Amino acid sequence: MKQAEQIALIFSKFDFDKSGSLDTSELTALFKENQYDVDTEKVRKMFGGGAINLTPQSLEEINHNKADLQSFRKELQTLRKETIEKRVALNIAAVFK
Repeated sequence: MKQAEQIALIFSKFDFDKSGSLDTSELTALFKENQYDVDTEKVRKMFGGGAINLTPQSLEEINHNKADLQSFRKELQTLRKETIEKRVALNIAAVFK
């Protein structure tokens, strides 16, 4: 599947209001479905702290800009690490109840 098709699939699934862009709540749903432990505030911080209006075009721009892509990948790695650490801590806490 080509990248443009993947992006279109993501937007068709998570653009709940059919606005043509993903907002904070839609991106939060996307991350949660992909097993990331996030809330809207964390998602907002990942995208600069302001209002989010991610379009297919802006997602492609991130992917084609080496610095932006590197920054986004670093954010995802941090988020993945935090999610794993939280799950491990919850599992350990459950064992010692």
